[in-house]
Amino acid sequence: MATTSVTISTSQSNHHAQHMANGKCQCGCAPCQQTCCQLDCIVQPRFFSGQLLTDQDLNVLLSWAQDKLRLSRYRHGWGVVCGLEVHCDPKYPDKVIVGPGYAIDCCGDDIVVCHDASVDLSAVCRDEQGPCAEWKQPSDGATAIQKTQIGDQEILADRVRVIDLYIRYQTEDSDPQLVMSPSACRNSSRCEPTRTRESSVVTWRKAAVTDPMTEAADRWVDAYDETLEVIRRFRQMFPRLAGSVGEEVRSWFLCWIEKHPLHQFCFLRSQIVETKNPDDFENEAKIAWLLFWMVQDYRNAFLRCECFGCEENIGVPLARIWIQVRDNSNKPICRVLAIDPYPPYRRPLSRECWPAPLGKLNLAQFIGRRWQEVCRELDDLGVVVSGVMDFVVPNTLAELERALVCDPFVGCVEEWSRDAPTRESRVVELYDFKGFGRRVVGICGPERLPVEQPGVSVTKTSIEKSARPGQKVNYVITVKNTGKTRLTLKVEEQSLTGDVVLAEALTLEPEATRDFKYVVTLPGEITTRVIKNSVRVTGKDPDGRTVSAQTSHSLPVSTREAVLTDITGLTTANADRLKTAGIGTVESLAETPIEKLQEIIPRIGVEKLREWINEAKKLVG
Repeated sequence: MATTSVTISTSQSNHHAQHMANGKCQCGCAPCQQTCCQLDCIVQPRFFSGQLLTDQDLNVLLSWAQDKLRLSRYRHGWGVVCGLEVHCDPKYPDKVIVGPGYAIDCCGDDIVVCHDASVDLSAVCRDEQGPCAEWKQPSDGATAIQKTQIGDQEILADRVRVIDLYIRYQTEDSDPQLVMSPSACRNSSRCEPTRTRESSVVTWRKAAVTDPMTEAADRWVDAYDETLEVIRRFRQMFPRLAGSVGEEVRSWFLCWIEKHPLHQFCFLRSQIVETKNPDDFENEAKIAWLLFWMVQDYRNAFLRCECFGCEENIGVPLARIWIQVRDNSNKPICRVLAIDPYPPYRRPLSRECWPAPLGKLNLAQFIGRRWQEVCRELDDLGVVVSGVMDFVVPNTLAELERALVCDPFVGCVEEWSRDAPTRESRVVELYDFKGFGRRVVGICGPERLPVEQPGVSVTKTSIEKSARPGQKVNYVITVKNTGKTRLTLKVEEQSLTGDVVLAEALTLEPEATRDFKYVVTLPGEITTRVIKNSVRVTGKDPDGRTVSAQTSHSLPVSTREAVLTDITGLTTANADRLKTAGIGTVESLAETPIEKLQEIIPRIGVEKLREWINEAKKLVG
């Protein structure tokens, strides 16, 4: 990508500025060290009485002070601190003016512009001609003409150039002085500069398709997605666990950990080694649990806010500029059309850890942390939490991979209520890492919340365990609203005696129940041995969602005459005692006073005797 630079000097002298690369060799016997934008250890010089000071010692002192000041980029970030306004040049249409201001670049160097500086952008309109440009076939006119909208103007797209403007730190040597004594360590000229003037250079680049903030966020998302690579590689290696050999799976995990060391959950390797049953490595649910912990370990390591380093110090973004190309006597000239000096094309002072597109917040910074801490910070940031739910590790690897993917960015939606933006709500997923407490494993959209579906249940029972022809049977039907919304229900019974509507429009609140109790007298002649009947419940909730439930009940029927031993808990020995006392039938037992039964069978409690009498009455009907 072509880059053009314009130097802005803070000096008022006529000394010609010579652009130097970041980093310079110090005068002395030490080797040349290039200035690095990574975090480096700092060595503080120490002086003592009688020490022979050289230019190297003094320059080390200067470098130590500079390195200390550059550390501010880790505390506060980098970007524009104040000023550095970019606006049109009223005299020259192909130039812009960068106003006074202060910025810190990604290396921590201070960029200070003391006065308005004019930036010439005429080079933007000079097209780079390829060696075969003259052999290009002319257009046949069939292609649709594309236009760019700037305000109310429509300009041919090929006549518009879009660039991004940056400002970068640089130094200039000045104030040369005659060298009185040559250095013993390196060759020196007769004149050496005695001052280093800190200045800046403004550069431009052809604008990318995406803005700088989105581009940085996209790079971050790609790197974050690599934490799932262990699941994907495992699924490729073992597409079907059922046919795998447990020891092969164990070896694969150990080799992976050897190449990708664990960071926090160090016990996982020992657990893999010490697993005695190789069949455990063929259990997909157990493999899913292991991979979940490994992914979380890699995510925790990735999401640490490390001290960043500049891969390429292109400068601090100031603005995006639209320029029109005009032809004048076969010489293209430029005219600045518009300037956008706001994010995402301008970087205010901010930290580097959690990049996000414009207007959004990167919530991945909270993953792996305790909910008690995250809850407070989300509230301070104004993030709307619509629910908190426990994360359940899926039993399959495909479901695990899907469950661990969600959009980490949150922002305001395009809706307005009471003159305030409506924020996207989030669902926090927590997992109890045994020994580590409940930690956040995801902050996803509300679609993660389980949808509350309306529901209803029905049961039908009878007090009698069996019945005889002509006997009365006591039925109980219980209807329960198992959902979270009010229901309007119709309850119908289908029995031996016909269909009966027990309730036409029963209203039940959530978790509420309703019992229906009734008695049915069986016909005197029954040929079947089992009486079957059913209950059906249908209805809707206020949103029109339908519910239904159905159950059946079977009651054994005995066509022979009831005998004493048909009564629950009445043994043959006790039946013989009753017969000896003249109580030989179920009918006579039903009419016997309880006091008499106590005399006949004194070892049976009163409550049990009362149950016998009541059951005998039911059998008699």
